[in-house]
Amino acid sequence: MTLQAGLRVAAYGSYYRAAESEGASFDAVLATARALGAPTIRVWSGIQSSAQASCSYRQRVAEDLHRIAAKAAEQHITVSCEFHDNTLTDTAPAALEILRLADHLNLRSYWQPRHGQPTETGLDELDQLSPWLSNVHVFHWWPTSADRLPLDAGVERWRRFLSRIKAMPGDRHALLEFTCNDDPGIFLRDAATLKKMLHDE
Repeated sequence: MTLQAGLRVAAYGSYYRAAESEGASFDAVLATARALGAPTIRVWSGIQSSAQASCSYRQRVAEDLHRIAAKAAEQHITVSCEFHDNTLTDTAPAALEILRLADHLNLRSYWQPRHGQPTETGLDELDQLSPWLSNVHVFHWWPTSADRLPLDAGVERWRRFLSRIKAMPGDRHALLEFTCNDDPGIFLRDAATLKKMLHDE
């Protein structure tokens, strides 16, 4: 139905957590991604923040990321780490560390701005992650996670992010996430805002 509507599948947003989910469970995740025709599988890099994790835990997560990236490569599907709090990819330097430790060409990273983050910091993160950047989660929480605003309230900020991303080689998707008040009407408004920004770029 997605394809018949002229749309594409951007990714399979799994909740597989490296070094935490059962090893065999990735086979089911991979089979689902294949059935969906998803080009990448979103996974989570553990359950600990980069500031708290030990060296041995980082190694376990990296080894599992390498393993699943290799399995997915056999099916021509990439693996992308969620860029999120309480994981080993919660900042750009931490994400680079785990990506390099995992050391697989089939491994990528998502990106999203962190709450209250200055725009310049977000742009710097994008530059750091550029060689590994997969999809981007688009939303506007400002200045805290309690302040979910419509995307048009953050147009100036997101225009700068999208301009920087567009200048990078390769293709990726801008994925809407977190609608103000979980309101379908605001979601459609956000979609129109995102489409206009992408078109203007």
